[in-house]
Amino acid sequence: MLKLNGEIEQLAQARRASASAGVDRAIVMLWVLLLSLIALAVSAWVKWRIAAGGLLLGIFVAGAGFGTAVNQIVRTDYGSLVNLPEVMYTIWAQLLWLDASNGLPVEWAWGVYVAVCAACLWLLWRKVRAFEVVK
Repeated sequence: MLKLNGEIEQLAQARRASASAGVDRAIVMLWVLLLSLIALAVSAWVKWRIAAGGLLLGIFVAGAGFGTAVNQIVRTDYGSLVNLPEVMYTIWAQLLWLDASNGLPVEWAWGVYVAVCAACLWLLWRKVRAFEVVK
């Protein structure tokens, strides 16, 4: 009986490891999607490469600073919704069944993620036009 329990525990551990690997892939894909959409939208609207890189860096630095300032002034945790790494941390914690303990509701974090992706897609749709080259 003890051997059977050990085998069941090994099967359970293997199942958790394979599920965790799938979740890890999903987390990476979510992060890559967000960064790619933001980078594409910024580069479509800003023609100078250095300025686009600076703006991309500024989105994350200014978002974190502004979110922290709102949290301190208003004494709430909802200012962190502007901080994209904090939003992604909340989503990661939910997907990995961990406690985020940063005060952001998971539903709001997903809402911000979808809103940022939708805004980037809208910016790309407005700026990038397809055309046919005829020789």
